[in-house]
Amino acid sequence: PAMPAAPDGYAWSTSLPAPVSLVTAATGNTASFVNTLVRTAPAMPEAVPALDTVKLLLMAAAMALLGMLVLRRAPRR
Repeated sequence: PAMPAAPDGYAWSTSLPAPVSLVTAATGNTASFVNTLVRTAPAMPEAVPALDTVKLLLMAAAMALLGMLVLRRAPRR
C-alpha cells in the first residue's frame, strides 16, 4: 500500500528500512517495519504573545483580590 501523506514540514525517509523477517501463521503472513520521517524545513520558533501593561495590571489586581478573599475566608486560630 502507499504511504500516507507526511505532515507539513516532513517527508518520508528515502533510505530503506532494515530487512525484516516474515512471520508465517495459519491466519496469514505478516511483516512490519518502521519508516522514519525527516524534517524538510528548519524548526522556526514562534513568538509568545505578552501581556501589555494594562492587562498585566488588571491581572495583578485580580490576583490580589482573590488572595484577600482567600485570607478572609481562612479559619482563624
